[in-house]
Amino acid sequence: MTSGLEWTVKLPKPELPDLFRRCEAQFESYWEAASFSSYSEGDFEYLVKSTKSERYTPSEGINLTPFELRPHEHQKIVLSELHEAREDREHFRNLVVAATGTGKTMIAAFDYKRLPLQLGKRPKLLFLAHRKEILRQARDSFRHVLSDGNFGDELYGGKVPENYDHLFCSVSSFNSRQLTSRFSEDRWDIVILDEAHHGKAASYKEILTKLSPKILLGLTATPERTDGSSIAEDFDTPLASEIRLPDALEQKLLCPFHYYAVSDHTVDFSRLSWRQGKYDSAELSKIITGNRARIELIIKKIVEYFPAPLDPNDFDREQVKAIGFCVSQEHAHELANEFNSANIPAIALDANTPAEVRDNARHRLTNGEINFIFTVDLFNEGIDIPAVNGILFLRPTESHVIYQQQLGRGLRNYDDKDQLIVLDFVGAAHKNFRFDLRLKSLLPGKRHNLQKEITQGFPHLPAGCYISFEKTAKETILNNIRQTYKNIDNRIIDAFSAYSTPPSFTEFIQATKESPAELLTKRSWSSWKELAKLTTVPFYEGKSPELNSLARASMTNDPEYLNFLIRLIEADETSLKQLLIGSKYTASAYYLLWNKKGADLGFKSYLQAFKQLRSNLRYSSDLLEILGYARTQQLPTKLEKPPETHRLRLHANYTMREVTAAFGRADVVTSGPTGTGVVHIEDSKTYLHFVTFEKNEKLFSESTMYRDYLSSRTTLHWESQSSTSQHSPTGQNYIHQKRRGYTILVLARIRKTEGKLTSPFTFLGSTQFISAHGDRPISIIYELDCPVSHNFFHEAKIATGLS
Repeated sequence: MTSGLEWTVKLPKPELPDLFRRCEAQFESYWEAASFSSYSEGDFEYLVKSTKSERYTPSEGINLTPFELRPHEHQKIVLSELHEAREDREHFRNLVVAATGTGKTMIAAFDYKRLPLQLGKRPKLLFLAHRKEILRQARDSFRHVLSDGNFGDELYGGKVPENYDHLFCSVSSFNSRQLTSRFSEDRWDIVILDEAHHGKAASYKEILTKLSPKILLGLTATPERTDGSSIAEDFDTPLASEIRLPDALEQKLLCPFHYYAVSDHTVDFSRLSWRQGKYDSAELSKIITGNRARIELIIKKIVEYFPAPLDPNDFDREQVKAIGFCVSQEHAHELANEFNSANIPAIALDANTPAEVRDNARHRLTNGEINFIFTVDLFNEGIDIPAVNGILFLRPTESHVIYQQQLGRGLRNYDDKDQLIVLDFVGAAHKNFRFDLRLKSLLPGKRHNLQKEITQGFPHLPAGCYISFEKTAKETILNNIRQTYKNIDNRIIDAFSAYSTPPSFTEFIQATKESPAELLTKRSWSSWKELAKLTTVPFYEGKSPELNSLARASMTNDPEYLNFLIRLIEADETSLKQLLIGSKYTASAYYLLWNKKGADLGFKSYLQAFKQLRSNLRYSSDLLEILGYARTQQLPTKLEKPPETHRLRLHANYTMREVTAAFGRADVVTSGPTGTGVVHIEDSKTYLHFVTFEKNEKLFSESTMYRDYLSSRTTLHWESQSSTSQHSPTGQNYIHQKRRGYTILVLARIRKTEGKLTSPFTFLGSTQFISAHGDRPISIIYELDCPVSHNFFHEAKIATGLS
């Protein structure tokens, strides 16, 4: 079974209590999930309409749907996050990252629909894309959502619009008609840029620079460009919303894949020249094209992985509809000819193929007249053939961006399509080739040990997906990943080679997508620049905060706290003294940076500690750069603040010592409690609950392996300490929280460590007691006063096995 969430299982609770509780938790998460809604007989008509809308696809001969279209649940989340970005952050250059097949254009249409009317008319719209097929589909989508069959004019090819108020325009036509010169920069209220990762190209750059709409909305599946740059700098940070490929697969928005890494003994790429992040194209083409042994291997593996139901010596001619991505036009035509000679219907398409031939080939593949299309980069993006159920990677794809785009060509859901079969032909690779990036892009969540994933059979893949490596391919990939992780210095130095002058920390992280915490637990920022021979900063002989303090600072996201930290570094001595005396952040900042009580470091006061820090110009310079990066990731400044008694910013990150310092349980003399899941602040009748969702037996003892999880964005299932009973004073305080005037504050993290760094906690705010059962530990259900973010909830579900 590849769809649905039906379970048929019988478990004896006394014999398998942990498994039984996990089943209960999973059911509760389904029951409370926003993607499900209650059903009664009165909902039948709406159910029928919804089923029809699932099958709706915009077409050229447009007939408006007879009912109002509504966004799917995942689209509602994106729309909500767009609203939050504009209202809470005052961000109006919004970038939405959404995997192919999740309905990016429909999201844009629903977003536009809710914009307020101006003098009875809809806001002026400019929708830009680089292909006419995308523009035609986008116009039809907007017409359906707006229930207006006349909405929008087109400008591309030979089409000339009657009106420019609601314009669907190709980028080339926009530039060739010099519209930036003809119209004022604020001519359109909202500009939507589809496939926005092209924004770095010169043709897009002029438009982004010269237009000044009230709202700029970028849509892309891959914000990273194939040349390694990112379009993020053209939009407000952080991203407005994101649905990455694994998330879309997990939510059944796309078809699951079965990926096979095929051992390719016919080629050896390790000896080829490597220039500017990729193989030498001429050498690569030479080793692949005209390789008879490789062609025979490809046909053999097609028969093996696409077997005919009744003939083991043939492939399934009735069902296979595949695209093969080649190294060159010559290679594509060679394979098409060889396949046709072997009585396997195929065609080669390239940039020189007439448009009508390309369109016809798509229909022939869908109808089963041909089984294979061989191409170079023609189907990387924008154009979909939903019926495709096979992808062949016939060349080593250096860019994980292109890899995702090509994989995405086969991930659309389609009638009678249970999974996408992917064959990746893996030969010996150059040491700089990055298998890790492509594999990471297939896994949900943010941190995975790839070597463990491979050896354990990828246990964290989205449901229904499968990855299998043939023996030699597995050895090749594992060795490559080991070398990549072993040689982090070489990787970083190679990244620095793109700069003639030292980049800022923010620029470097945005360009390379390296983990700030991983980078800074190995070396300071100035030490990395020295290693790359881009700067020389004298070493400081005095006492410095530990190296991990920079990594901790990079994860700070409380706006007011960040401002305080920056002022600490920049203030003169007189201002510093006043700043430390008058701020609620002083003790927390001390533990963020020094992480030990004063006696252990020879400090008798906060002033002494921070004067010492500021005298280290090397460290303070690094810290300012790190805090500058942290500001790009900070929480919205307009978010409503929690009560002052909470002392923390809702959804901000803090270490445990920062938290206990904020509540007066740690200062320069006393370091306060650590390593405990509950801290009782008696004078304010407050309990601090510290929760780690991912439990690792190596990091938690048997008595602390509590079963804590979120079943919804506002419902926390929490277990007390193992010695606490319902009749104990603590248990009674929990149960009678409201009557006794207690405040329960929750701080949670996904996992205990991020690499070598202890993870900070995210402040989830105050909670209300709902119910309790059991003893030692007590199982309690809390209702959070404020919902956690969609991303945090998703990460927590993965960590607790409920995704």
